[in-house]
Amino acid sequence: MTTDVFTPWDIRGRNVRNRTVLAAMTNKQSYDNGELSDEELRWLALRAEGGFGVVTTCAANVLPTGRTWDGELGVYDERHVPGLARLAAALRDAGALSLCQIFHGGYRSPRRLTGGQPVSASDITLDIDSFEPARAMSRTEVRECIEAFAAAAERCERAGFDAVEIHGAHTFLITQFLSKELNRRDDEYGGSLENRYRFLGEIVRECRARTGDAFIVGVRLSPGVPRPHAGLSPEETLEILPWVEDDGADFVHLSLKNAAGVASAARTDRTHTVAEPEATDGALFIPKAREILSERVRLFACGGVFLLEQAEQVLANGADAVAVARAGIGHADWPKRLADRRPIDRPPYTAERLADQGLSPTFIEYMRGWSGFVAA
Repeated sequence: MTTDVFTPWDIRGRNVRNRTVLAAMTNKQSYDNGELSDEELRWLALRAEGGFGVVTTCAANVLPTGRTWDGELGVYDERHVPGLARLAAALRDAGALSLCQIFHGGYRSPRRLTGGQPVSASDITLDIDSFEPARAMSRTEVRECIEAFAAAAERCERAGFDAVEIHGAHTFLITQFLSKELNRRDDEYGGSLENRYRFLGEIVRECRARTGDAFIVGVRLSPGVPRPHAGLSPEETLEILPWVEDDGADFVHLSLKNAAGVASAARTDRTHTVAEPEATDGALFIPKAREILSERVRLFACGGVFLLEQAEQVLANGADAVAVARAGIGHADWPKRLADRRPIDRPPYTAERLADQGLSPTFIEYMRGWSGFVAA
């Protein structure tokens, strides 16, 4: 007997086979020039073959100045299009909706990768180990970056992708513009929330204008990102949702700590201690977001989901689709396992297990930096 998790749905006229989404994840498997590797292709194609309704690439940088880590996928040059086309075709042939996440690292783009000083909304120095002071982008650079996002979306469409996800979450450049702590500009891109949002809004509008009617444009947001490094408060996030919709976004992807809600997490994990729900608890925040957005705008939610019961709760909270990261790393066939009621195990995973799930040695080594993810 199926559940809502396996109910087909549509977004901008595109049919999606179920409500599962593989979220974007750093994996360091592409080439240093931004071109797609066979390892990255295999990793993502296995998730499409494993039943995910939507498969998202890792964050792909829209400018060389936005490169944030080694082995990062690029969408800033025409030489990237053939690899993107191979990937889009593989995901489509396996039955998944293909989604490329596009971003710029801002102050998180180190000189050793970009050849220049990191840039951000304002001059920034943070008390973080190995932090490189960032300089404020000029108005011309801001406009060039907006154009780069739009050009990247156009390349993705030409390559055959169904959609782009504009990465306005966590602590990357767009979030740095949204942050009232980090954005101290005195022009039209700084000051009030409306002005701090302008950078993201213009990116959404330009991506929408440069792509066809069938192409999907969405935004990822992370309400309540720990401050002062970057981020919007939950209240500010809710305030900008109507602007995101008016600017043409087809979906909003909320990156939360507990998308199902802490009470639900406690019911499905006996080791979990029930805490006082935070403002971004999925059971509290997702219904508020759903009430603000029209039915045209689809709502994805990610955070802490492994089990079928949790996925069902995310949908019950008001999301149209449930996204996973860690569960998708450990289980290439996570959706099929849910449908068949097969066991879902949590980290740590052995290196052999991860290799069997399509992770290259480079990706496995990167995951060793995640506490408790790879078995010793």
